[in-house]
Amino acid sequence: MKKIFKRLGFTLAEILIVIGIIGGVAIMVLPTLKDNYEEHVFEARAKATYNILQQAVALSKYSGDRYYGADPEVFFNKYIKESIKLARNDGDTENCYDRIYTGENIPSPMALDGTTIKKVGGILSAFNKPYNFSLNNGAEVYIGTAAKTVFNLHMVDNYPSDSALIIIFDTNGGSEPNIYGLDIFFTYWNGRELVPLGDKVSLQNVNKNCSTSGGDIDLGMWNGTYCLQYMIDNGWKLKKEIKDKFL
Repeated sequence: MKKIFKRLGFTLAEILIVIGIIGGVAIMVLPTLKDNYEEHVFEARAKATYNILQQAVALSKYSGDRYYGADPEVFFNKYIKESIKLARNDGDTENCYDRIYTGENIPSPMALDGTTIKKVGGILSAFNKPYNFSLNNGAEVYIGTAAKTVFNLHMVDNYPSDSALIIIFDTNGGSEPNIYGLDIFFTYWNGRELVPLGDKVSLQNVNKNCSTSGGDIDLGMWNGTYCLQYMIDNGWKLKKEIKDKFL
């Protein structure tokens, strides 16, 4: 009578074949997973930083007051300084709100159509002595005064001043990529709260501004300045064409 042997386990060749298949699938899938992770990081940072700044204003004892002035330091002292714990400046004992920078000290970010690449110039050159500080989540914040016409803010109802406070935040503290709508976002002070640039324009124009196709002076001066509003309108998602171009 023949003995029947039941084979247990796998041969070395079979194991190597399976490992090869898994490796091939991993090679195909990992880039997509990496891109998805990067997208999520940028989106989460934008949402978290905007919420931190909004909460700081809401927690301020001046939160119910109207402030139509155009002094970045006064705004900081009223609505930010006592309402939020800031990051330290290079380990010093003083908080980094003690640092006041001129426009030349601020790294110039790049608009989606590449119009503001120069170190000095572009969007930040419109600021008058911008105020600068860092948050504990690593974000860098710039507060500056700009003419309302620079960012099309003349459409903001009942804003009596010719100048407005523009608050820009860089979600990764000045590290690359420094792209509008990816890690750099724009808000303004409407007298009582912090709101995204583009909140008073149509969804169509927000979509047109948050684009890599070229600047439009009637839509916020530089492409990408309305991208925070675009993300809010779309469930805090980056725009696909920005992801495709820069990630």
